[in-house]
Amino acid sequence: MIAQPSPLVIHNFFILKKNFQYVPLAEGITREDVLNHPVDIDFTLKKVKDGFNLFVKLSHNYSEDALAGYSFFIEAVGVFSLQTEKILSEKMIQNLQYVSTLSLVINFLRGYLLNVTSYCPLGPFVLPAIDLNELMKSKTGKKPSGSRPKNIDENSRS
Repeated sequence: MIAQPSPLVIHNFFILKKNFQYVPLAEGITREDVLNHPVDIDFTLKKVKDGFNLFVKLSHNYSEDALAGYSFFIEAVGVFSLQTEKILSEKMIQNLQYVSTLSLVINFLRGYLLNVTSYCPLGPFVLPAIDLNELMKSKTGKKPSGSRPKNIDENSRS
């Protein structure tokens, strides 16, 4: 089967900020014990002249009192646009802008983390699969149905 291109165009991906630390394990603590800390994700969509940028903040065990294991904060941006020659419904546009872009940026971050941590004492950290429906629901306060998140500021980054 030949894959058809999406009307969503990926122009680039950048890491804007990063802070990574390995916190040594205490005696009796295993790799499996420390790689299961929660992952926190926040995102903001910003419309620009020729498309839109999705800013994503990702953190894991990130605090002054970080627990043993990996502690990190990463802010990244995906640069996107939509092909204008295709006629798309508003619902399709919203899905591409919020769900598809978020999935792509999270996957870029997954690859970045895998590379960075592959040189660390606990070995590679594989960002777990993320439930985008739940992530969108917690961002908007309701289940996504093609409508855009109401608390995303399109004019500034968070």
